[in-house]
Amino acid sequence: MRRFILRRTIFAVMTVIVATFLITSMSRLAGDPILLYAKPGGYGFSPEQEAQLRKKIGIDRAVPMQYVIWLGNALQGDLGKTILDEKPVSRIITERIPATVQLSLIAWFGATFIGVALGVLSAVKRGSFWDYLGRGFALFGQALPAFWLGLVLILIFAVQLGWLPVGTKGDGFWDIKHWILPAITLGWGATAAYLRLTRSSMLEILDSEFIKLARAKGVSSRTVIFKHALRNALIQPLTASTLILTGFLTGSIVVEQIFVWPGMGLMAIDSVNNNDFPILQGVTLLFTIMYVLFIFITDLMYAVIDPRIRYE
Repeated sequence: MRRFILRRTIFAVMTVIVATFLITSMSRLAGDPILLYAKPGGYGFSPEQEAQLRKKIGIDRAVPMQYVIWLGNALQGDLGKTILDEKPVSRIITERIPATVQLSLIAWFGATFIGVALGVLSAVKRGSFWDYLGRGFALFGQALPAFWLGLVLILIFAVQLGWLPVGTKGDGFWDIKHWILPAITLGWGATAAYLRLTRSSMLEILDSEFIKLARAKGVSSRTVIFKHALRNALIQPLTASTLILTGFLTGSIVVEQIFVWPGMGLMAIDSVNNNDFPILQGVTLLFTIMYVLFIFITDLMYAVIDPRIRYE
């Protein structure tokens, strides 16, 4: 176990370094960040002023050296400042995290509950109308892209019917009407994934010998399904749930852009459009750390849930 933890820790550190360095390098491909202030050589912008400005925002050296300096400051908790308004990146990220976490958790809980419930129903009612309905939902759930679904939901429920608002977050967590459409859009595909995982696991468990023995001994169907079958069938959905939650936290960019949700995804899009590379570096650092951390937790959950798995 120690060797496994050490190996995964090294892998996580290398992943963070490579991801943040790639973002640092690719941000320069979008153009010179100095152009956000003025055009070098233009009226009222002398070469001396350009040199001072490059030194001020930290782009007066080669890209690898810029990254080394940024990484050293990041290890001390300093992610730098934004280019235009010179606000601390760490403060901006801290202000945007709660909105993304709120939307991700709501979509995650909804997708988990609905997907697992539909998966159990589809497996228990195998070959019935409910089974075909669940399989159809799983098919469309994984086939429909989030950006298309979000636009269709806005068109139907916000534009034509006028039932739900869009483009605002609301005043608080309990302002339910504001996060219904974004949560459905974000959790749609994950619900279908939960359904398929739960259904396949339940079908495998229901055909096993110990379930047949329990039925032969006269155990009630409810006890067989919820106490014996479901408990063993939840291994795959539960271990996949951490990856799904990570995908929500780090992959809600499209949904936040469609619904103008003031989270980290929308901030990342704005930073790309403005070529504000300090924010890009900070967001990439946080997303990568979250991703490798949840992957590591998932690996450990396999050993906890399934005693047959050992990391030696």
